[in-house]
Amino acid sequence: MSASQARAGGVSKFIVSMALAVGSLILSGLAGYAATRAWCRNSFDRSLVSLLIDSGHYGEAEQMLRARVLDVPSDARAILLLARALAGMDDVRGCIETLELVNDHSPMKPEALLRQGQAYLQLRDAQHAEFAFRRCVQHSDVDRETARIAWAQLAGLFGAKDRTDDLRIALWSLHEIVDERARIDVQRQLVELSLVRQEPKARAEQLKSFIAGNPHDFEARVALGLAYLESNAIEDGMRIIRECLDSKPLDPNAWRAWLRAVYQEGDLAKLAQELESAPRELAEQSGYWKLRALVAQENGDWDHADECLAKAIVISPGQADLHGQRAIVLSRLKRTTEADQEGQTARQLRDAYAALRVAYEDWLQAKAANSSTESRATIAHRIAQAYQDLGLAREARAWENSTPPARTDHGDR
Repeated sequence: MSASQARAGGVSKFIVSMALAVGSLILSGLAGYAATRAWCRNSFDRSLVSLLIDSGHYGEAEQMLRARVLDVPSDARAILLLARALAGMDDVRGCIETLELVNDHSPMKPEALLRQGQAYLQLRDAQHAEFAFRRCVQHSDVDRETARIAWAQLAGLFGAKDRTDDLRIALWSLHEIVDERARIDVQRQLVELSLVRQEPKARAEQLKSFIAGNPHDFEARVALGLAYLESNAIEDGMRIIRECLDSKPLDPNAWRAWLRAVYQEGDLAKLAQELESAPRELAEQSGYWKLRALVAQENGDWDHADECLAKAIVISPGQADLHGQRAIVLSRLKRTTEADQEGQTARQLRDAYAALRVAYEDWLQAKAANSSTESRATIAHRIAQAYQDLGLAREARAWENSTPPARTDHGDR
């Protein structure tokens, strides 16, 4: 064998030995990685992670939890803990993204959606918060307490955006799942929904914060325009609502707000034109027919005004102003008997609302004074009777069947 052949053979043996060594290292590394994964799977200490989070050691907890989630992606509890750790480090966006990792079919999904909605609220993003809370209450595995919190959050959002119909649905949904003491508090909120309006300037400030958190929150922008109208900043309100309508020309909510703005501006000729352009969906709302009746009255078309008001009353029979307006129209049409009936209905409804207001104020005073259960039961009956006179049977039943909390030494405030 020549020297060159010997050297070549040596190099070949060296390459083979190195390849074997590298292969051995790779196999050893893979075995180590598998062992590490198995160790993570078997030795993950959830209580230790919770303790780290509770003591503010979010970084250490995050490392352990990321390893766990990487190893066991279906571990919903670990995902929730990771989201909690990220929230502790003020990484709210990371928290939201992490909570989305919980599988839709997991029993833990409702809790994840609740926390996700609350995280969006931290960012003042009301639109995405509402979406998360809605998914939460609609989930098949949602428990009563989680649903209670989510519905309460939705009620707050609907109240801020002046979405009365949605707010009423949220409050009744709450009423169905809370205990008796909390049920009476929900009934009180329903009374206030009929009697009390939030100060428009305060509502406007809250809506501005929602828009700052999410500039694409269309409903918040429409509600802001309405809040400006209510505070008599008509020019600003009309500008905002017009911008909303230009961006979504067929949106019923924007149209309803725009018609209100034009009416408040006082230009009935312009209102007549806009009513003809409004989408057909508005015909399901009593306010639309009330405005059409006003235009008809302005034009002296009393028959058409009566037709419009009759349709409005079918939709909203408990609105005293509609009956009062129709009484005037019927008088102009010389239909005296019908006019008297509508006038009487309007007076009865106004009296019922006045009785409801007085009874509710008495309820609040009795509660503040820690009055006897019998005294508050009597007031609750008065509230139920007022609701009965208003034709609101569900509200009447709720107050008639409610048992005020027992009297305590310290009150139940």
